Amino acid sequence: MTDVIDNLPTRTAEQQDGDHLMERRLLRSYVDGLPDLIKADRETVEAFRQHQEDDFTHPLHQQFLRAMQHCASSTGGIDPQILQKTLLDAAKDAGQKAELDAVATEILDADPFPASGMIQEQAQALHKQGHKRRTLAALHRAEAAVFAGEDPTKEIAKLDQFSLQETVGISASIPTRTDLTGEWLDALEERMNSGDKLRGLKSGFDYLDQAFNGLKPGLHIIGGTPGSGKTAFAVQLADQVAEANDATVIYLSWEPTREEILTRSISRLSSIGIATLESGSLTKENIATLTKSIEEYSKRSGIVIPIEGHSSITIDDIRHVCSVHRAQAEAAGEKLAIVIDYLQIVPCSHGNSTKETLDYVVNKLAMLSRELDCPIVLLSALNRESVKGDATLTMQAFRESSSIEYNATTASILKAQDELTSMHLLKVRGPGQGRKILFSFDRECGEFEETSIEDAG
Repeated sequence: MTDVIDNLPTRTAEQQDGDHLMERRLLRSYVDGLPDLIKADRETVEAFRQHQEDDFTHPLHQQFLRAMQHCASSTGGIDPQILQKTLLDAAKDAGQKAELDAVATEILDADPFPASGMIQEQAQALHKQGHKRRTLAALHRAEAAVFAGEDPTKEIAKLDQFSLQETVGISASIPTRTDLTGEWLDALEERMNSGDKLRGLKSGFDYLDQAFNGLKPGLHIIGGTPGSGKTAFAVQLADQVAEANDATVIYLSWEPTREEILTRSISRLSSIGIATLESGSLTKENIATLTKSIEEYSKRSGIVIPIEGHSSITIDDIRHVCSVHRAQAEAAGEKLAIVIDYLQIVPCSHGNSTKETLDYVVNKLAMLSRELDCPIVLLSALNRESVKGDATLTMQAFRESSSIEYNATTASILKAQDELTSMHLLKVRGPGQGRKILFSFDRECGEFEETSIEDAG
């Protein structure tokens, strides 16, 4: 907001008089609106508390603001008589006392501050985003232009541009070629300094990272034939992404429960079978191994947060939950990744057919991955007719959602074959397109291990 204020035109003496009148009207509006801070409108209280002296251009108005803040903090509200006494008690001499008394009278006699609709709308948008301190300072100047009979279009446009950029991350300004190349070079330098050749997060699978160039922000669809271990793969992937990148991974599931997800993680780490852990039939040796594994699991970098989905959750709920975790991860300097298990059972009432519903969910999740700038791994059921026998796997295998082909950053299918499980890379923006990764799969503990990568043939 400082840029907005600094770029406003230099004020003439007449325009400054207009500014001062707007300031008096604003201060009067606080006197009227805040007789009791407990009962007052919260947004008005917050805006008042965020003010600093340099939000006002008239030095006596700055002193009046100080008196108001002192009065409000000591009495819980702004009483005009107490305010005037507080102000005059702070005067250094009789001359200043007279000046302050005159200014106080002008303020208390002024009309309350009525922001014009267009400007007030932008100010409110900025307030909601936490940009309160400087918003009203710029607002004063725009209102002063209205008061002076000038065209406030430029000031409104600057407020509008800043609001658009801060609220939805879109800049309304036209960048130069230097701006664009500068941003690109900054990103390149960051990658060079990190020493990491991957563009995305490490998956913990070397061949997969080579093929995908890491898990980049975007929608990564993984389908699986029956018995291929789709959920086991997703849980292992979540654990590995969290540890390899010191990341927060949200595992949003409508199928395995929170306990079942953790059981798979501990089973893989301890080499104690999932069935054994679920039954509770543990030997003394198992218990000793389990104790060490749980201690190791607790010390690992990053975290996987399992969240159980339910029938009433909506796409907006998913967005809200993930946005909260994104903010927390960002504040801690950590990365975020999301796993959703799985597409066909994400609740959604949008659309008149299954295809329309699934397309809507895929579109929304693709948009969310861009908004949060993180990878979203989305598991998906397959059209069984498309994966029978030795049929060539294509994008048509993804059940009733044509939008997967257009919205997916990557699309892969796990297929059980003999003693190995293969992952067919159907859509990859890179050298992995059309290849397949072979894994050994320990079904007892749900653990995948890469063995090779080859052409799908």
